[in-house]
Amino acid sequence: MTNTNLHYSVMLKESIESLDLHIGETVVDCTVNRAGHAIEIAKAIGPTGTLIMFDLDRTALKDAEAKFKDLANSPTLHFIHSNYRNIKTELEKIGVNKIDKIFADLGLSSQELEISGRGFTFQKDEPLHMTYNSDVTRDTFTAADLINNLSVANLEKIFQVYGGEEKAWKIANAIVEEREKLNEKRRKIETTAQLAEIIESVSPRKGKTHPATKVFQAIRIAVNDEYEGIKDLIKDGFELLNDGGRMSIITFHSGEDRIVKKYFKELGENEKFKPSREEVVD
Repeated sequence: MTNTNLHYSVMLKESIESLDLHIGETVVDCTVNRAGHAIEIAKAIGPTGTLIMFDLDRTALKDAEAKFKDLANSPTLHFIHSNYRNIKTELEKIGVNKIDKIFADLGLSSQELEISGRGFTFQKDEPLHMTYNSDVTRDTFTAADLINNLSVANLEKIFQVYGGEEKAWKIANAIVEEREKLNEKRRKIETTAQLAEIIESVSPRKGKTHPATKVFQAIRIAVNDEYEGIKDLIKDGFELLNDGGRMSIITFHSGEDRIVKKYFKELGENEKFKPSREEVVD
């Protein structure tokens, strides 16, 4: 049973205000999760509007769909199981060529940490997946694939660039040394507990922040190719917007923040685009 009460919609009021929604508009919620923002968007655009919702987690989509069953005067709804970076392709499939507003609440949700079982947290012993896609198969690229195959240099770069980890090389080297020992026994690093233990062996706990925090963030970003996905969303989303359209994005850490600001700044050179205000959660 899924506990949908875990979800908290960040900056709900500010997000809705930033979109400047109107009756009859076509809006894309790129990260619907449990529909906290989407419900309010639906109320604002009304029965003549269209709301298109993306998520890679089928459970999240199912929970979101259930939330709309009791909503009166609901707009036309589309639930799409796909990465938001595919916004242009997926909208073409449903015959939508132009939209009025785009909303994205980036980052990791509480459900993915608490109940997904896909290894996003070092506080539980789970399979080392870290993929947002709920459909994990043998062909799915996971954190275990990354950890068990990349060189010390590549792991170090991921930990530095995506996590800002000061002990990137030491941790990367320790991971490779441990997997070489396991390879002799025909075993691999396959769980969050194994990985957290390796990290703690070279970076013992000090203070409130767990030493695996930045490394887990970095691996998750790399596995899901998050930064490139954000770039694709902004580029293709901008092309889909009608004149006067809006794109509102909530970021949660400096890496996301830098990308969004950089690409918004570049778009600012286009006469069609005019940045309004920033609402960023670091």
